[in-house]
Amino acid sequence: MGIQGLQRWIAESFPEAFSSQVSLEADHVYVDMNTILHQILEGAGGSGADEGQFMSALEARLDQILARAVPRASVFLAVDGPAATAKVAEQRRRRRQRCSRLAVASGPRRGGGRGRGGAGVAGAAAPGRVSANMLTPGVPFMERLSAGLRAYCEARLGLAPGPGGAAPSRWPEGARAAVSGASSAGEGEHKILAALLRNARGSRGGGAAAAGSQGPPRVHVVIGGDVDLLLQPLAPRGLLEGSQVLIAAPPRGLAGPPMRVCDVGRLGAGICERWRRALDLSQRAALEEAPPPGGLADALELGVRRDFVLVALMRGNDYLPPLSSSQDPARLWAAYLRWRRGREQGAGGLVGVEVDEQAGRLALCLGPVADFMASCSGCPPPAPLGGPLGGGDEEAEGVAAYLSGLLWCMETYVHGRTPDFHFLASAFRAPCPHTRAPG
Repeated sequence: MGIQGLQRWIAESFPEAFSSQVSLEADHVYVDMNTILHQILEGAGGSGADEGQFMSALEARLDQILARAVPRASVFLAVDGPAATAKVAEQRRRRRQRCSRLAVASGPRRGGGRGRGGAGVAGAAAPGRVSANMLTPGVPFMERLSAGLRAYCEARLGLAPGPGGAAPSRWPEGARAAVSGASSAGEGEHKILAALLRNARGSRGGGAAAAGSQGPPRVHVVIGGDVDLLLQPLAPRGLLEGSQVLIAAPPRGLAGPPMRVCDVGRLGAGICERWRRALDLSQRAALEEAPPPGGLADALELGVRRDFVLVALMRGNDYLPPLSSSQDPARLWAAYLRWRRGREQGAGGLVGVEVDEQAGRLALCLGPVADFMASCSGCPPPAPLGGPLGGGDEEAEGVAAYLSGLLWCMETYVHGRTPDFHFLASAFRAPCPHTRAPG
């Protein structure tokens, strides 16, 4: 779920969370394969890659990555599977854009055909070669690729010989590996969060909220370039209190430049620190004089982190358009901090933290959400809040659809799975009148 410009903004706004690392050691390493696959294809040039050469380049690339992000206990390779219904329209739009760019770049054809040499689709790879459109769940090549990744893991675990009977580099004794292939539903980043949560719970012998875990925190390193990989670990309850989660850009070669690494725990702490700084003096003094007990303090910080994720989603992603507001979507977090400063001490945020999360349910706090959206436009909040938000039926329908989409995305971030795979919000019509500029 890409959010345009967000990754750069996070790096500029929270520099203390980022560092450059030549190498990393981790208990668990997770690789978002989508980024890696497209990088290999780009390296092959515009004519695509021979399938055998593509797989060889992929194995060499994974060896380079896992030599710089060294796993002690497990490796998890996540390939994009069938996406939720809500993303299908976006995927089609991107493919049409890709075909249009290729058609323009290729120029007019001889013989009336649309492909190279006058035959086929513009920019399509020749038979036996891999093209970008083949990196799609349901295409036979993706099943072969998933099988190749399983064979790669077996060879590195010492369970099978490498290509040609050669002995490949081995992973540590006792390590384990898993491949979530293209036939398994869900995007790679969602699969990674679900695997990360399973490993975190397993290392503590309890639920994600288990307290008092023994020993140093487990280290989880996620390799990938999607900004959602930075946001997702902020939302689950208890994850950052018992684990160190590092998100690293895919390294380029064994002797390449250092990896850009985000420590999500430091990012979460920075988010909460910015919130504390935004409070007025009386609010800050009240917090310092009577800090909430541990459980409430954890819930308060969790709420701020979840609000950060929700406000980031309002910038628009693969499922939702940006919030229609007088505010620049890129400045919504600053607007949120101003809004929190104006609220009473102890007043809650936008996302509930006291609901039955084990059952997969979250809730938006509709009163604060309406008040925040109103503050973004300078309009007074709607009152009373007993009925639907918005003005007329059409506006109310648009607001309900948008809020449903926000909640659906948040639940995906908290649990690493979509609560309803076939969710599709009704068409977003007129925005809520309290999110529009006055006048």
